[in-house]
Amino acid sequence: MDEKSFENHLKGTNSDGNSFENYLKVISSDEKSFENHLKGKNSDENSFENYLKGISLDGKSFESHLKGTNLDGNSFKNYLKNTNSCGMSFKNYLKGTSSDGKSFESHLKGTSSNGKSFENYLKGTSSDGKSFKNHLKGTSMDGKSFKGISYW
Repeated sequence: MDEKSFENHLKGTNSDGNSFENYLKVISSDEKSFENHLKGKNSDENSFENYLKGISLDGKSFESHLKGTNLDGNSFKNYLKNTNSCGMSFKNYLKGTSSDGKSFESHLKGTSSNGKSFENYLKGTSSDGKSFKNHLKGTSMDGKSFKGISYW
C-alpha cells in the first residue's frame, strides 16, 4: 500500500460486554475509495453486520449492506447501492420480519432523479395475516409508460 492507503482492524468488547469487529480500508485520498466492515452484538444481545463501500465524498458511488436483528428480536437485511448524489441510479433491497412477526420484502430500483425509469416491488404479510404483493414499474413522470400490479 502507498502512503495514501491504510487499513484498520479493530476487535474488542464494548462497555456493555458485547463483542464487535470493525475492519476499515481506505485507498488513496485522491481516489476517495473506502470499505468499512462492522460486525458485532448490540447491547440487547442481538447481532448485526454492516458493510459499507464507497468511492468519492461527492456521492459518486457507494454500497451499504446491513444485516441484523431488530430490538424486537426479528431479523432483517438491507442492501443499498447508489451512484451519483443527485439520484441518477440507485437500488434498495430490504427484507425482514416486522414487529408482529410478519415477513416482508421491498425492492426499489431507479434510474434518474426525473423519474425516467424505476421499479418498486413489495411483498409481505399484512397485520391481519393476509399476504400481498405490489409491483410498480414506470418510465417517465409524465405517465408515458408504467405498470401497477397488486395481489391481496
